[in-house]
Amino acid sequence: MRARSLTFASLALAGTFAVGCGGGSGTSSRKAQGTAATTSGTVGKPTSGSIGGNGSGAISIQPQGALTIESVAQVASQTEQAMKPGPVVGLAFKLAGAGSRVVLSELELRNSGTMDESLLGAARLYEDKNGNAEIDTSDVLLGTAPRVATNDAAYVFTGMTAAINTGTRPQYLVTVDTAPLGSLASVSYVGSTLSLSIAANTALRADDAANRVVTPSGSFPIAASVVLEVNDTALISEVVTGLASGSTSSEYIELFNATGKTISLANYYLTDFTEAVTQNKYYWKLPTGADFLSPTRTASDFIVRFPAGATLAPGKVITIAIDGGGYKAFHRKDADYRMRNGSNAVTTAVQMLTWNGQTGAASAFVSVAAPTGVGLTGSSNLRTEGGEALFLIYWDGVSDLVKDVDMINWGSGSAENTVINKSPNQRTTGGGPSAPDVKVDSVFDTDTTESTYLVETADNKQADLRAPMGLSITRYDFLEGNEKKTNGNGLTGNDETSENCGDGMGGAGTFDVAPASTPGTLR
Repeated sequence: MRARSLTFASLALAGTFAVGCGGGSGTSSRKAQGTAATTSGTVGKPTSGSIGGNGSGAISIQPQGALTIESVAQVASQTEQAMKPGPVVGLAFKLAGAGSRVVLSELELRNSGTMDESLLGAARLYEDKNGNAEIDTSDVLLGTAPRVATNDAAYVFTGMTAAINTGTRPQYLVTVDTAPLGSLASVSYVGSTLSLSIAANTALRADDAANRVVTPSGSFPIAASVVLEVNDTALISEVVTGLASGSTSSEYIELFNATGKTISLANYYLTDFTEAVTQNKYYWKLPTGADFLSPTRTASDFIVRFPAGATLAPGKVITIAIDGGGYKAFHRKDADYRMRNGSNAVTTAVQMLTWNGQTGAASAFVSVAAPTGVGLTGSSNLRTEGGEALFLIYWDGVSDLVKDVDMINWGSGSAENTVINKSPNQRTTGGGPSAPDVKVDSVFDTDTTESTYLVETADNKQADLRAPMGLSITRYDFLEGNEKKTNGNGLTGNDETSENCGDGMGGAGTFDVAPASTPGTLR
């Protein structure tokens, strides 16, 4: 997974604090220097008092500093944040100082949203020194509010001494720790919202140099909400192998939306075709309209596309059955999608779009059934211990290059189950012929310029990252382990070929063999 930071755009709100003296209706007064202010249990509750005269002749002692709070609005397209072990930025705001210096000492934050905050850790308040709305080494920790005991309880910061100088507008970030959830448990809360707010000016306590309470002006509430996620793409969550022939096949693929937003699947494809070097055929040459599947392998290998309108909601899973009828007979329920329905059983599973053999046509994927020999373990009726590969890819129908979304290679390698490497001038595993062409020009765009994929993980290293072979191969790490997050051919820039699906011998990795299948449910 590649980490995503929350980005904010500054939005200054109207309102300034009026400094003056005099009595009269509507004028609030403050205690004189040396008089203890009381809050009566409310954070930042202003105090009042007067010196001299009565009625309209009263003299009010006003604070010499002024403070304006400004909201910092979130960019609407980047309101999702990953629940990786560590902090989630939940709120940003600015405090503008005028007059003499004031000191922020207390802050109360309201909680709302669908996330149960009692499952999370402490909240922390930082001064965002470089204003980038990210927590980094330049930021200064100002205070910590303990984790709340109940859902929607307030975070209360006390004992701070954050100074706001005249003419400055420091930016502040509030984070909440998601580490107590754990990486696996956090999956259950994908799509939940964390909402924080400063409800009113009484929720913030500041004092001037003479210890007089400064009441901030601004538009309240100052609020923000983020949608929680564990990754920034859809993920293969389970692969179930078994009988792989005709209507008896109970095999399926399960996908999980690890992001905080609904994914349109219309441009997503699934394939188990690795490569046919001698024929210059590779799944990643899909944009050529011709060279993405070997004609000699169509009876056992597949490349299918999701139909128009297919979506995957945050935190939800879908199942794609090799055979809709076989899946239903074995698992006692319908799959969401199917590649075929060999028995013509009554099923609600939606037919995937399958390549009809046409070349150079945008309509080459149509609602037709995959051949009866297509399966996740080859064309035999038994599990093939030689292993297999599965690729979830994205292509917009125009660009030169496809984007990897997720991939898994399980079991041992074979002549037809090799690692995939789109790097320039790579040789296949075992010293085979060099890939004859790693440059691709889409036949669906208006130019003839070729594009090249970025360098990927070396073949011999990929061979060490295979998941173990088994009936149910289940994802246990939704952060994708140590997968490289930059300079890759993935949809979000990751190098999907670097994921440690396993150690090639059934050992630890992001996937492991489960004792039983759990279609439509994360383990």
